[in-house]
Amino acid sequence: MRLVDAGRHALFDGMLEPLRERYDHSELRRVEQCLAIYLHEQPANLPDLRQQPKFPYFPGIPSRTYYPRERFPELEVLEAGAAAIRGELRAVLE
Repeated sequence: MRLVDAGRHALFDGMLEPLRERYDHSELRRVEQCLAIYLHEQPANLPDLRQQPKFPYFPGIPSRTYYPRERFPELEVLEAGAAAIRGELRAVLE
């Protein structure tokens, strides 16, 4: 397990290094925290215990039970195509 853990650290460090060179530490703070939580280096401190994300959990993103519909303008297009989507699903299931 130590080998796997060390490999994960090396993998994430290698992936983040170009970003660390490009961006300020404050801009990557939540990403670094997310990885530290994933690697069990710090607790998640979940603001809402009803939500139990496994990976990735980014601290600092508001946890809300429902988001206002206005935040998802693409819903209109999806809803407009609901009948066609339902027809495709029924054809596949038959």
